[in-house]
Amino acid sequence: MAERLKKGDRPVTAGYYARTALPLDGMEGALKQALNNITFPDANPLKDEPTQSAETLRTFGVYYSLDTRIRELELAGRHADAVALCLSMQEGKSNWAFFQFDESLGHWLQLNEDWMHRYTAAAFSDIVGLQYAAPVLSLLIAVLVFLGLRLRLKEYAI
Repeated sequence: MAERLKKGDRPVTAGYYARTALPLDGMEGALKQALNNITFPDANPLKDEPTQSAETLRTFGVYYSLDTRIRELELAGRHADAVALCLSMQEGKSNWAFFQFDESLGHWLQLNEDWMHRYTAAAFSDIVGLQYAAPVLSLLIAVLVFLGLRLRLKEYAI
């Protein structure tokens, strides 16, 4: 996506080409949908959606690999080790990894929410005064139609 942006593409176009070049085969669900909708690049990594989405995906990968390890321990009959790995908040353990994922997902969601508010404010500023302009414009159209028809109606007057 960064390469396409450097070439002058708009963010939506750059995101489309990135998704085409690197499809998320084998992945389903809301995370895939979100990764297929990355459109807000920024020079600040904390506000850069590609960076935040990649970090979210990375932390999810860490959590997912630990979940796999928990299942392996349980299947191997090491229940106590599986529970310890699952419930611990120590770095490198499952709960720690989940909270890392949750935090990065929160940053990504906040970034999208900030953009939504920005676009909502822009949309409302675009229509400021419309409640006054619409009736005035409607009245102007009615007057012009009346004046145009009046000349035609005079042709048929007796």
